[in-house]
Amino acid sequence: MSRRMGIYAVGAVVIIGLWFLLLYAPLVKKHEQVRADTMAAEAQLADFAKTMEELPEFLATSQNLDAFKRELNAALFTRRDILALISRISRDAVDNGLTVTEITPPVMELLQLSEAPVESGEPRFLNITVSVTGHYTQFGKYVSQIEATPYFRGINTCRIDGTRERSTKLTASVGFKALIGNVQEAPA
Repeated sequence: MSRRMGIYAVGAVVIIGLWFLLLYAPLVKKHEQVRADTMAAEAQLADFAKTMEELPEFLATSQNLDAFKRELNAALFTRRDILALISRISRDAVDNGLTVTEITPPVMELLQLSEAPVESGEPRFLNITVSVTGHYTQFGKYVSQIEATPYFRGINTCRIDGTRERSTKLTASVGFKALIGNVQEAPA
């Protein structure tokens, strides 16, 4: 009888072990996975709720920035005012004692500007090259004056041809990127 009890006890332990390994442990593992998934979903929901709370502020900021962008772009001038820009550049050179020999915006850029819609919302730029003759100091003052203008966006090229003697005139050219926009008149 004790042998039978031993077999029953071992059998019971084996059945309990199998039940634990085959039923209970996977159930506990699945329950822990569901709990982890639930916590991750709750964190996503909390993040989504926070995003939804911030959405009106974001939309208001976005609308304000769009209005500001439209205001800035409204200050830009149209293609017909490119001549005003070129006239300003030429007048500034003459005011600095230089003789303008050539002002060249690239033809392809002008064609692209004429084909692009006026209300595209993007600022427009034009690469301009100005060739002048005069003295070193006059050219230096002229370049400094161009760099201080609201349309100036950076020098692309600069070439100076001349001698070391200060009494002779030099030939110089400066290429720069200009924002096609608000050309302010110089104070008289």
